[in-house]
This record gives sequence, C-alpha cells and structure tokens, in this order.
Amino acid sequence: MTNPYRKIRYAVAAIIRAHGKYLLAQRMKILTKDGSLVPTVPEWDLVKGGIESGESPRDAMFREIFEEIGSKSHSIIKQFNETIDFDFPEHLREKNGFDSQQTTIFLVEFLGRVSDLHPADSEIGGYALVTKEELLQRIVLPETHAFIEKHLEEI
Repeated sequence: MTNPYRKIRYAVAAIIRAHGKYLLAQRMKILTKDGSLVPTVPEWDLVKGGIESGESPRDAMFREIFEEIGSKSHSIIKQFNETIDFDFPEHLREKNGFDSQQTTIFLVEFLGRVSDLHPADSEIGGYALVTKEELLQRIVLPETHAFIEKHLEEI
C-alpha cells in the first residue's frame, strides 16, 4: 500500500542528441528545499529538473533545457511512456524535502551550435558530447543508466 503522505517530486529529463552524439551536463550543485543551490559531488547527467506548479511536463522540459544549456534551438523527437521512479536517499530527502521522484523522459534533437551553450546559473559546470557507449559509461545514477540501457536502440 502506498503512503499518501509521501512527497513526490515530479521532474523531467532530456536525452539530447546533438550532431550525432549525446549531450550531457556536469551537475555541480543541487537545489534545496529553501531554493538555494548547494555544492554536490560533480556528476555527468541528463539535462533535467523539477516540474513547477501549473507546468506541463513538456513546458518544464523546454524551461529546463533553456536554464541548463541556454538554448531554445531544439526539437522534441518523442516523450517516452515509461518514467524513471526512485526514492531519494535520506541525506537528499533532508536537503530537497521530497521522499521520491517520478521523471518524465524526452528524446530531444539539439539544433544549435555547441559553442553557444551556457548555463543560466552555477548548477551546471560544463558539457560533454558523447557516443552511446560513453553515455552509458558516464551516467552514474542507477535508474537513469537502466532506462538508457533499456531504450538504447530508440535513442
């Protein structure tokens, strides 16, 4: 039986194809429940973030892409029916105020120039263009890794 008092964070993530490769962002900070960004162990990840109140997953995805890579030059290829669902470890629950997360995944084609990418804040420290094989090597979050591995032929 599910706990009706669990706080679920609804989020979006974009698997971004860029000029024959895949774009990863190096996450340097995480957003806390009070709205501040605090340093975290740097990790390569998909462009992603929370869905704000009243926002559709599609609108949240466009906003997050702009916030994290500074570009509106992209096109949605598809929205996956499957989501990535996981529980936050205790130390992150205390920081972000949520028990779990449900992430809607999009496949996106980046149409701009990589040299024009720039994050809107200090959450992102850099970018990498990687092959499919490198994508699986660099993604460290187990649920995201499993999702990409399962859908590798579709992306």
